[in-house]
Amino acid sequence: SWSGLPEGTKQLALVVIDPDAPGAEPFVHWVAYGISPESTGLKEGESAPAEGVNSAGTEGYAGPKPPPGHGPHHYFFWLFALDTALDLPAGLSREELIREIDGHVLEQERYVGVFETSARE
Repeated sequence: SWSGLPEGTKQLALVVIDPDAPGAEPFVHWVAYGISPESTGLKEGESAPAEGVNSAGTEGYAGPKPPPGHGPHHYFFWLFALDTALDLPAGLSREELIREIDGHVLEQERYVGVFETSARE
């Protein structure tokens, strides 16, 4: 959940990444946008008005699944408050969304969660 959005916020966007995932690039878990500033969060299982493509190649949220024994993974939740309501199509990549919102970000906040799968799982 979130609160205290800057004055003039017309829309929100959310990007969730795991920089600890194996591979050269962070794993993109969620690209969500078109979110109303009246919203105070997205409930578990709730979709965003528009969702982009995650690193699994699908639209929507891809939950955390760190490899067993890989150690703690940090999940970065980037929330962007935008000064305009953008009409963007579903299916954008993280990079495409960042290009589209460039120049419209009033404020951005990063929240970090940590999750680990034990070596026995």
